[in-house]
Amino acid sequence: MTLPFWRSYGSTEMTDYIASRTYEVRLFLLGFENKRN
Repeated sequence: MTLPFWRSYGSTEMTDYIASRTYEVRLFLLGFENKRN
């Protein structure tokens, strides 16, 4: 349901933005876990 929406929006930069944001959050969480251990 979300895919057709992005496709019609024609926004690859938006998906790239979301991907980069989730990647940043992943790195942040990983660093947080490493600090705790």
